[in-house]
Amino acid sequence: SAHLYGQILRHMLNGDGRIPLAMVAGAPPHSPIPALLARILAAGGRRVGVASARGAAIGGRSLTSAPGTVHTAARALLLDRETDAAVVVVDHAEVFRCLLPFDRCGVVALAGSAFQGPASIRLGEYARLLLPMSLGPVVIAAADPACRALAGTIRGARVALAGGDGAVRV
Repeated sequence: SAHLYGQILRHMLNGDGRIPLAMVAGAPPHSPIPALLARILAAGGRRVGVASARGAAIGGRSLTSAPGTVHTAARALLLDRETDAAVVVVDHAEVFRCLLPFDRCGVVALAGSAFQGPASIRLGEYARLLLPMSLGPVVIAAADPACRALAGTIRGARVALAGGDGAVRV
């Protein structure tokens, strides 16, 4: 009966049907931050995938055949049935070009101020676009002076400063 569909779906899905999602912005190429976030999410027994412009993978299995866009990689990851949690590494320029493949995430990590977007847009303006998407804390790279300065301007969110020594201060 049609009136039971909602009840059946609520029983089958945990919470609101979303998986934990972390977004990393401003990370330099080959940054260890996405892998660190993936390990943190995996510690709870989840199968965690990572998506970036280089592609998407969950465990050792690649989901994309070649580098492309973050949007394509993230969608491949989010649609894969094995994905229990995801880390999406966003590229500044691509965010302005085609937005993001999700509407919100559990945490936003500003991993650095390496900014490759339009010259007229500054780090603070870019952060103001991304930060409202976070349902949880905002993690700021304490070693980056521009990110550290930005931390004092964020209102309405828990801000954690992550140091290069692995320490996190809230």
